[in-house]
Amino acid sequence: MRTTLLLSLLAPLAAAPLAAQGGDRAPSTTPAASSGYGAYFGSRPSMDEGGGGVLIEAVTTGSPADKAGVRPGDVLVKMGKRDMVDLAAMTEVLRTHKAGDTLAVVVRRGSDTRTLQVVLGVRP
Repeated sequence: MRTTLLLSLLAPLAAAPLAAQGGDRAPSTTPAASSGYGAYFGSRPSMDEGGGGVLIEAVTTGSPADKAGVRPGDVLVKMGKRDMVDLAAMTEVLRTHKAGDTLAVVVRRGSDTRTLQVVLGVRP
């Protein structure tokens, strides 16, 4: 009787490590992304919602944006397949990508439109 009682008390403890490993759980369907604001681009966008893209006020030296050729004054028109209608769109794109991803970025610089390839980084 004592052995049966002892085994019934210890059985859940023995199973706990297996449950903690999540062997029976389905894989996550969330896109792999960095936490917070996502992958690192390395710019300071304007907070003004002017429409027609996201104005880049500053670019961090050595950042992915800098290495790809993004310059202050550029207007981000598209990141990947997403039109940059506002700052929220930019944030959304970065949240759904991870460091090491290469992203085609379309910028408007004066009257020119350029497509740049940015290799996103890890946020400092």
